[in-house]
Amino acid sequence: MPVWHATIKKLAPENLAVLGVVQEQHAERTRLYKQWKQYDFPIAQDSVTKLGMAVVPVFIGIDEYGIVQNTRIQPRGLQKFLDTKFEKPVNPAPVLETVEHVKPTADESSVESCCMYGDQEMLFRTSESACHDNAIAAYRCALEKDPSNGAILFRLGCAYRQKYDELSQADTDFDQASRYWTKALASNPRQYIWRRRIEQYGPRLQKPYPFYDWVDTAIKEIQERGEQPVKLTVELTQSELAGRSRPDFQPQDTKPQSTEEVARDRGQFVSIESTVVPGFARPGKPATVHLRMVPAAAKWNNESTPLTVWIESDTAQLSSQLLTFENPNSADSRERRSLEFDLLVKDTDKCSIKGFALYNVCGEDGVCMYRRQDFEIDVPMATETSAK
Repeated sequence: MPVWHATIKKLAPENLAVLGVVQEQHAERTRLYKQWKQYDFPIAQDSVTKLGMAVVPVFIGIDEYGIVQNTRIQPRGLQKFLDTKFEKPVNPAPVLETVEHVKPTADESSVESCCMYGDQEMLFRTSESACHDNAIAAYRCALEKDPSNGAILFRLGCAYRQKYDELSQADTDFDQASRYWTKALASNPRQYIWRRRIEQYGPRLQKPYPFYDWVDTAIKEIQERGEQPVKLTVELTQSELAGRSRPDFQPQDTKPQSTEEVARDRGQFVSIESTVVPGFARPGKPATVHLRMVPAAAKWNNESTPLTVWIESDTAQLSSQLLTFENPNSADSRERRSLEFDLLVKDTDKCSIKGFALYNVCGEDGVCMYRRQDFEIDVPMATETSAK
């Protein structure tokens, strides 16, 4: 897009309208990038790939009569396209009108009508408070009629992730997103956009490049211009910032000692959640585990030792065994804390990870304490049925 924008600015055509479409899950990240690069054209969001795009970028040239004339136009060919006189068609393209889409009934529902309703809820938010559940229900309706349709599976993943980001923050919703995206890609391994969505949250070994390493630079340069940067409503994960690399998978971390006597938290103060990306692991293939620590009836005590997590496994190699979360500057806080590690499943059809978390928290009564919580993660494994 930077090359295109520079070309358009250089030519400064008065008879050219520009519209961008981005397949980004989080619209505010596109808005931040647009602000950073100072793009002056509108950009629409197509998080569910409603347009059916399999690769990007694609530049499409449309004439003044609404007819697609070029689907492979390049910046160097823009001037020629602008200079071309296209003939007015005998049957001009119809003028699009806004049509209210009504939720299909059980009798009239089809794959197309269910997907159309789900897309409307996802992209246009006709019912803000329930749009996530409405979209999920609509896509499930479509999936019942076409269970192996990758486009529907991908849409379901997007709907669950949007619900996770904007409403629930429940590990089950992120799990569902990861699993549906993985099933979608299994149905069409060459679908570039579906693959990128998994790689966004997935292992470093399979990343083509860092997805969002530009964010800090963008915010800094926008602020230096005296502007207020677009606020990101969804925190970036470590995997979204990481570049391609090969973890050692033989960490030399030292296990915390003398922790057996630490009083146990059974989940009354902090709950531990996890999601695996891709949604189903395979022997010899890397995957990323997202750990989330969620305060319940407690606050983090940031004036003591930081949150520490120890993990181990007999069925997988781990990129790290000792994970830590740096304390914020405030004396206490209630944020969800995320930690990540990569793994390689050994030659087995079952995989589990055991570990414990050590943390300082203060209860609602103001009493602060040091607690240990043990946990076990059953890594979902790919099977013939899981890929369907």
